[in-house]
Amino acid sequence: MINRAEIKERAKNMFQSRYWPSVGLFAIFAALTGSVGVGFGFTFNNGSLKDLFDGSGNSIIPPAIAIAFAVFGAIMSFMGILYYIFVGGPFTVSSARTGLNIYDGSGVNFKDVIFCFRDGRYKKSVGAMALYMLFTMLACFVVMIPLMVIAIAAGVIIANNLELSEWALAAMIALFGVIAGLGSSVPAVIVSEGLSLTPYLVADEGLSGMNAIRRSWEIMRGHKWERFVLELSFLGWGILTVLTWGIVGIFFVNPYMNVTYAGYYRELTRGEITEY
Repeated sequence: MINRAEIKERAKNMFQSRYWPSVGLFAIFAALTGSVGVGFGFTFNNGSLKDLFDGSGNSIIPPAIAIAFAVFGAIMSFMGILYYIFVGGPFTVSSARTGLNIYDGSGVNFKDVIFCFRDGRYKKSVGAMALYMLFTMLACFVVMIPLMVIAIAAGVIIANNLELSEWALAAMIALFGVIAGLGSSVPAVIVSEGLSLTPYLVADEGLSGMNAIRRSWEIMRGHKWERFVLELSFLGWGILTVLTWGIVGIFFVNPYMNVTYAGYYRELTRGEITEY
């Protein structure tokens, strides 16, 4: 019988037995599937929020500039979504294939980078991973939007009835934002875990679109929590990766995690996973 510790131990041993090819391949996948986005920020003199306002409390940022930043940010977000659908998603399928090959002991081949483009898999990869992203986003927004509406309404009511300092109002808005974010993350995590096997099903069984989505949801019934716990077991490694500026991630954590998740899929579809 196989448990989480055994899956992780096998994944670590199999990846280390093919260490440099594994590190190289997953570094390539990390670069190709990484999030694409642009962040904007203003540098405030002395770190004061009040520098954005004149003496009467009116914003000194020209509306045209604010609108331009908002539009440009929206365009970049849209470009990021397109990148994920047509590039990041398919290469995630290639990464899944590589993880399965390493876990199964069938070797490492740099041709696996373009696995998603061979034998008609590209369309399957695009369709399945686009649906994965769509359902995860919908699960987030279905809770986030009502919470944000409530937060904004509450902020307006409080601001109109209480005399709050600028910092107190900012803190209140930030608190409501955190609450909305935490609330929306719950359904997003549930859906994400339920669909987490999608790239492996495309890579291993050749499923496409809704077939891969449905199959993943079916297999993960009753297993969402245990996979979430599996992900949490790498929390310490994640912190260490941040503290080492990503170096530990590139040379150990990233391939270790990817092969472990592939191993979880492999053992789960074998029906060999028991208690965690």
